[in-house]
Amino acid sequence: MSNRLYSIYKNVMNFVKLLWFFNGIILIYIFYFSKKKWIHYILIPWYEYPIAVRLWTSDVPTFSQIFCHNDYEFPYWKNPQWMIDAWANVWYAALRFRKHYPNLRIICIEPEESNYNLLRENVWRYEDIFCIKGWLWNRKTYLKIIDTKAEKWGFELCESDTQTDIQWYSIEDIISQYKINSIDIVKIDIEWSEKEVFEKNTERIEKSNTIVIETHERMRKWSHATVIKRMENWNCSRCWENIVFTPII
Repeated sequence: MSNRLYSIYKNVMNFVKLLWFFNGIILIYIFYFSKKKWIHYILIPWYEYPIAVRLWTSDVPTFSQIFCHNDYEFPYWKNPQWMIDAWANVWYAALRFRKHYPNLRIICIEPEESNYNLLRENVWRYEDIFCIKGWLWNRKTYLKIIDTKAEKWGFELCESDTQTDIQWYSIEDIISQYKINSIDIVKIDIEWSEKEVFEKNTERIEKSNTIVIETHERMRKWSHATVIKRMENWNCSRCWENIVFTPII
């Protein structure tokens, strides 16, 4: 069996296990054989509302990773109140956390317009999920997307010499804007920008109870080392592609 067929087979089996039988059969056809680039709304058992997925985009493997392969299925925490999700993409990862903690308030940060619009489409029913169009950075500056044709899960940003519509935010800015006393969980998956975020002005991040981060050494040299150096006094564990930092008590 070719690698392509085997990959399809594995994902088909995961979808059938995850979803109701008939919904799963429909999704198999839509995800792998439909040539239409339209949004499909998937109702997963045990979740409150349908989830929007753009066909033939990275939404599909992202959906599979989080809901079928359980990328964020690691030991959870006691009654967290606030979470910052940067980068939220279209909020599949945050929804996974939300399933475990129905009272968790989540601030989702997403810089790219089409992702941001679908993010809002997915969260509008939730009064305690907040969306910010922007990006985490460590200093005041203008930001721009490097390759606007990149896959939906892989946009990279850099500083811009001219004004743009992508606002930079620090953790301090977000805490002040939402009048939060403390952040319980900070999830960071920002396509090598973690190097900038963790180079300086990390005091507020380091006051979080838990930091979940995916580093991108293959995309930016020293990004992983910068994070590890800054967090050297924290407990460190790994779950799939993510590093989980918790304070040493």
